Amino acid sequence: MSDITEKKIDVNVKIRRHIKYNPPMPKNKSLPPCWFSFMSCSVKNSGKTYNVIQLLTAYENSGITQDGEDCVMRTIWFSGSTATSKNNAIVKTLKSLADEDIYDIDGSNVGKLKEAYDDCLREKQEIEKYVEYEETYYKWKRVGEDKLSAYELLVLDDKEFVNPKKLLDKPKYKRPRCVFMVFDDLISNPSVFNLRKGNFLNNLIPKHRHDAPNLVPINILLISQNWNSIPPIIRKNIDIFVLCKTANTQKLLESVSNEVGGVIGMKDLERLYFYATALPYGCLIINIHPRETIRFRIGWETELKIDDGMPCDCVSKGKKEGSCGKPVKK
Repeated sequence: MSDITEKKIDVNVKIRRHIKYNPPMPKNKSLPPCWFSFMSCSVKNSGKTYNVIQLLTAYENSGITQDGEDCVMRTIWFSGSTATSKNNAIVKTLKSLADEDIYDIDGSNVGKLKEAYDDCLREKQEIEKYVEYEETYYKWKRVGEDKLSAYELLVLDDKEFVNPKKLLDKPKYKRPRCVFMVFDDLISNPSVFNLRKGNFLNNLIPKHRHDAPNLVPINILLISQNWNSIPPIIRKNIDIFVLCKTANTQKLLESVSNEVGGVIGMKDLERLYFYATALPYGCLIINIHPRETIRFRIGWETELKIDDGMPCDCVSKGKKEGSCGKPVKK
């Protein structure tokens, strides 16, 4: 018999109406939702890069939308002197990856990471500025100059009240591109991964989802051979974990279990991992993203369910039934 009781109290906690931010979404709802941070970690030649290319290709094939409009996908690839290697020819199969977005990073050019991010931010800001001008221009045409604020008049004056369709600096894209930024096996580069204050990745990872005047949201994909070499601030912000076969299985699972404990316990994690990696090139994918509905997969095309004897209670938590990864009892 429980000795816990509940009593409702008179507190008005209803949130006021606000505009909800909708991130870009793949048209194929079986793909992970944006914005995510991704870590693929295992030994050499275990299929890490192949797995990432599969995921990016799936997004290319799916297409991406935001607020009912199509988004263009952009991939940026950073690698430790192997990005242009013939052995990495699979990278060149990506349609969303332009030659100028492939970077070989060493100690002398680590600033390219921030330059690429700033380029994405600049593109977003230019598009937003154009959209603001376009909306203000058509408002002026509709209601007249007297109904505009001083700020709106300044916006129009900046472009001399020119029809937005005739602007010479009109952006190439209607909305900011959906960016996937890949960091391929750069763990050995102390300029990229370190604990120093001001480190680019450490500063980026906690805010990479945020869309603000001086921030651009992006998807981050990290490929590494050593999970424990990743700084803690990055490990604790990962949404998608790709676990391939590795020699030190127990150490890997213990490390990852600290980050995924909210959706799966250690015993079930071991069961799923050994089940998935028993298959040729099999890998276990765990997704703890709050909007994700497929928690566990073998590769990207097969969903895994695990029955721990406890009923699925996703609906009571306001989530889609079965998104915890447990079979739904009929």
